[in-house]
Amino acid sequence: MKEIVIIGLGGQGPKLAGDCLVYAALLEGKYAQSRPCYGPERRAGVVTVFYRISDTPIRKKCTFMEADCILLMHEYLFEDFTSSGLIAAGSVVKNGPSLLRFDDSMLRGMLYFGGTGVTDVKLRKGGVLIANARLNPEEIKFKAEVKPSRVATLDAYAISREIYGDRPIPIVNTIMMGAFVKATNLLKLNSVIDAIKHRWPEAADLNIKAALMGYEATKVVEVGL
Repeated sequence: MKEIVIIGLGGQGPKLAGDCLVYAALLEGKYAQSRPCYGPERRAGVVTVFYRISDTPIRKKCTFMEADCILLMHEYLFEDFTSSGLIAAGSVVKNGPSLLRFDDSMLRGMLYFGGTGVTDVKLRKGGVLIANARLNPEEIKFKAEVKPSRVATLDAYAISREIYGDRPIPIVNTIMMGAFVKATNLLKLNSVIDAIKHRWPEAADLNIKAALMGYEATKVVEVGL
């Protein structure tokens, strides 16, 4: 069984991403569950999704604070992990365009007081980090006690602007699902595409394009343990 934490903002689609990944797993004959945990229940509030996938029935129903994979949908969430101890070096790009109309202090307050426990999540040895960040995977340096096997990054916002247009809170869930497939190999890309068709039948083509572009744009680096 693999345990994955998906962290994003309300409006980016983290819950729907978890739901689609569950459906994709079921299409492959696997078992899966997705449990969202909300901070402030409002648009742009931090949402943490606890996702499990297994070849055998899943008996656990609780949340978890150690994960085999951490997927960060917003680059400021990535920076928060840098300050909380998971990552030693690597920062978001400050002078680039950002579609989120918040400053750092507001988002940081939502992280710490939203009740999601986002800053307490740890990556297991041999785990995978996937980040929506304008960085190459090689630029991310981890603390000595953190030993991932793989790091993946992509600029999901650039893809979102191209596909969905400029939005105050960019939609990145379909894009990050493509990144998840490429970085983890836990699901087949065709299964995720079929899940997208099931969830958004009237907008399938657009969302499938987003997932495919996310898959292709994801840069993955193997890290020696």
